[in-house]
Amino acid sequence: MPLYPETRTSCNDGKEIADYISAISLTSILKNILKSGHSSGISAELGPHQKRALVLMTWSAVGRGGEVKFQSFNEWNFDTGYEVLDIKWTEIKTLKKYSLLMVPDTRWLFDFYHCIGCYFAIENGLYRSEIAKKKGHLNVMFPVLYSIMDSQVAKKIGQILKNHLPKGTPKEVKNKISVKSLRCGGITLLSRHHEISDPRLCSRSGHSSGRNSDSYLDSSDLLLRLPGAMAMHGYKSLDSKISVYSLKMLPMDAVKRFIDEIFHISVPAFQPKGKLYVVTRICAASLIAHHRQVTADLGAGNTISKFLLAAARKAKIVDARYPNINPELLLEKWSEEVLESYVESNVDFTKSSPSAVGTAHALDEVKTMLSKVVRSTMFLEGELKQTRLDNAWKTAENSVLSERLGHLETQLRALHIEHLKTQKKLAFIKTPDHDIADKKRKNEDFEILDSCAPSSPKRLHFSDMSMDVLAAFTSPSHTHPLALPTTPQQTAKRSITTSISSGNHSDKKLGDAGVTLATCIMTLHQNNRLLLDKMWNSSGIKDYFKYPSDCKYSLNLADYVITQQQKAVLKSSTATLQQVMDTADNTPLLPSSKNAAFVG
Repeated sequence: MPLYPETRTSCNDGKEIADYISAISLTSILKNILKSGHSSGISAELGPHQKRALVLMTWSAVGRGGEVKFQSFNEWNFDTGYEVLDIKWTEIKTLKKYSLLMVPDTRWLFDFYHCIGCYFAIENGLYRSEIAKKKGHLNVMFPVLYSIMDSQVAKKIGQILKNHLPKGTPKEVKNKISVKSLRCGGITLLSRHHEISDPRLCSRSGHSSGRNSDSYLDSSDLLLRLPGAMAMHGYKSLDSKISVYSLKMLPMDAVKRFIDEIFHISVPAFQPKGKLYVVTRICAASLIAHHRQVTADLGAGNTISKFLLAAARKAKIVDARYPNINPELLLEKWSEEVLESYVESNVDFTKSSPSAVGTAHALDEVKTMLSKVVRSTMFLEGELKQTRLDNAWKTAENSVLSERLGHLETQLRALHIEHLKTQKKLAFIKTPDHDIADKKRKNEDFEILDSCAPSSPKRLHFSDMSMDVLAAFTSPSHTHPLALPTTPQQTAKRSITTSISSGNHSDKKLGDAGVTLATCIMTLHQNNRLLLDKMWNSSGIKDYFKYPSDCKYSLNLADYVITQQQKAVLKSSTATLQQVMDTADNTPLLPSSKNAAFVG
C-alpha cells in the first residue's frame, strides 16, 4: 500500500474514520510519531525525531528500507551555487553511491532541514561521546543503527509506520503497510509530475533505465538530480532557482547565541569553521521559520516549541528593531520574517500581482499542454514504428503466401488437364454386358466342339464342353440335382478314349479307329441342338445353383455326364454309333434322391 504526503480524507483526532485506507498518510504518521513520546537527549533507543528522520529521509530518497543506515557526514556536501545539500545515497543492491540532493519544503513536516534540525537539537544528533568516537561513530548520522543488519533496519522502519497509524486501524490494513510503502508512494508521486521524465525519476530513485548510456551518466551531476528532489518536496516549476531558509535579516550576535544554545556539536564539520556549518545555520533558520506553524499543528505544549522557547530564553535573544519584547514574542517575530523571506526568494511561492499570477498560471498551463503534446508525440512515434514493423512482416508474409498460391494454381491447372484427358478416355469405355459375355463364352464352346473333326481326333477336356452339350444327356423328367461320382473306377473311366478312323461314323462302333467319346458327344450335340435349350429349362437343374453360370459351366456336372455315357458305351462295345446314341437317350443320368449330393 503506497504512502503519500496527503490523502483525500483528513485524519483528525476525535472523529470516526470511515475509510482508513484513504485516511492514512505520511502527514498523520509523522504527527503521531512526534506526539508519541518525549526525547531525553542522548539515548540508546530511537527517539521520535530520529524516527521521523528515518521515515522522511527514506521517503524523500525513494530508497530501500535499510539504505538510510549508511548516512555519513563525511560524504555530505553543500553546494552554495544551487543552494542544495548533497548527502550521497548508498544503494544496497549494488553498493554504488550517487548524489542525493535535499531541498527545503514549505511544509514543516516534510522539510528536511527542520527534520534533522529537531534531531540535532532535541536529541543531540551532533554530539558524540568519547566512547562513540572510539567506536568510529563520530561522523555516523544514526549510531544506534550502525550495529544492526540492513534487513533489521528495514523492519524497524516498517514497524515505526505500523505503530503510528491512526487508532482503530484494522489489522488487515496494517498488514499492507511496510517500508516498501514509502518507496511505492515516492515513485508514484514523481510519475505524477508533468515535468518528470524517466531519466529524472531514475536519478532520484536509483533505478536503472535499461539503456546502455546509464554506465556513462555522471552520478554526481546536480542538474540531472535536482528536479527529482524538487518534485518530491512540492515544487511546481522544476527549472526555478532554489533558495534555502536564511537568517541574514536577523541580528548576528543574537542568532549565534541562539544556535550555540540549541545545538551541542562535537562533529567538526558542523562547527563554525566546518564545511557543513552552513547546514547548521539552515537548520536553525528552518526551526525558527516553522515555529508558529508547529505550535498551531501540535499545540503549545509540543516538545519542539517548548525546546525552542527555552533556548530563546537561555540565549537572551534581543533585537533592536523590537525593543522591550520578551524572547518568546521575539521568536515569533523572527519566525514570521524568516518564512516570509524564504517565500519571496522562491519563485514557486512568490506573491505576485493578479496579472502576474494570471500570466504565471497561463504559462503553467502552456507548459503542461506542451508536456502532454510531447508525450503524445513520443507515443505516436512508437505506435508508428510498431505499425511499420507490422506492415513489413505482413508484406513478407503476403509475398510467401502469393508464391505458394501460384504453385497451387499451377498444380490445379495440371490436375484439371489430367481430368479432361481421363474424361475423354472414359467416353470410349463401356461397362461390359454380362449377357454378352455369356454368349461370347457359349460361342467359344461351340467353336471348340466344331474344331473336333473326325479327321483330327482330339481328346475331350471338360473345360471345353458347353452346358448346351451336357444338357443333351439330361432327361426333362428329372428334377433332382446332379451328384458327383467319387469312386476311383469312375474317375478312371473318364479318361478312356479310343481311336476310330475318320469318316462316316453312323455305323461305326465305339472302339473303332477315329471314334472317340468326343466324337459321340459332338454328334449328339449336332443332332439335338434345337432341343437343348428346351430340355435344359425344363430339367430344373439350374434351380439348385446359386448362380446359373455356376451350373452352366460346372466341370463336375460334365464329369458326371461323361461317366454315365462311358458306362452305357462300355456295356456294348460292339454297338454302332446310332445304337450308342439311342442307348444314351434312354440311360438315366440322374441318381436317386437317396444318394444325391447337392452341387454348387
